[in-house]
Amino acid sequence: MSKIVKINSTDLRVIEYRGARVVTLAQVDEVHERPDGTAGRNFREHRARFAEGTDFFELDQPDEIRRLGFTRPQGGTPGKVLLITEAGYTMLVKPFNDDLAWDVQRKLVTSYFGDKAHAPLTQAEMLLASAQALVEMERKQIELQQDVARIESRVDDLAESRVWDHCPQNCEPITKIEKRMGERYALPPWVVDMVVRQLPLSPKPYGMVRNHREEAKGSQYAVYAVADITRIFERFISECLQESPARWSHRDIDRSFQMLPGGRRPKPLRAHRAHTKSAVEAL
Repeated sequence: MSKIVKINSTDLRVIEYRGARVVTLAQVDEVHERPDGTAGRNFREHRARFAEGTDFFELDQPDEIRRLGFTRPQGGTPGKVLLITEAGYTMLVKPFNDDLAWDVQRKLVTSYFGDKAHAPLTQAEMLLASAQALVEMERKQIELQQDVARIESRVDDLAESRVWDHCPQNCEPITKIEKRMGERYALPPWVVDMVVRQLPLSPKPYGMVRNHREEAKGSQYAVYAVADITRIFERFISECLQESPARWSHRDIDRSFQMLPGGRRPKPLRAHRAHTKSAVEAL
């Protein structure tokens, strides 16, 4: 039968975990005569200040939860149980400043947490507590290893599924992007390269293609979805500001550049064409 400690008019069931007395958030609300959920709200608001293993324990193993006597009101075992240590309790009730709170804090610390009359743990109980702590640690390590393995497997699967021998028809490498955007917007290659690779709006590569040229030595190059590139450059063009008839700027590029939003290259002047023809004939 569980031991009971009476705090004012509340019968508080004693809960011991790893050799020390702890309380639940519901018990804190009950003994302080606060609305249900008050202690839980305080804990969530200041969660970053509580250290797990020192100020609280979070249990999620059904066997362990049942062993401590926790059940749902409607039956069954709770999925998780939060246990608050004495150190965590003193932090949790800092906002409680009424007379009842001061009285309860004193009695709880001295009569509940501070009760040294209960029998000390036997050697077998201490060994059991140590074994339980070790099992919990190993369980968390296994779960972490399994999570890492799943992530690595997904990354490997993705990498394998996105490396091709030839560029798919719906993709294009940076060289073709530079040519296409140069023809469409008269953008210089360095601007195209920045938009594709270096700006906040830059798209992620759609996949990788193996370079079969001998001098490439098995390297790969990134390719991008044609639809993504078209959409990104339409957005980029819409964000540019005109500085002069043929010079434009963008907030993420530190110098101006040539661009024709209408997608037409400027035709050379007649005098320029005549000068070019004369120069060619002279050669």
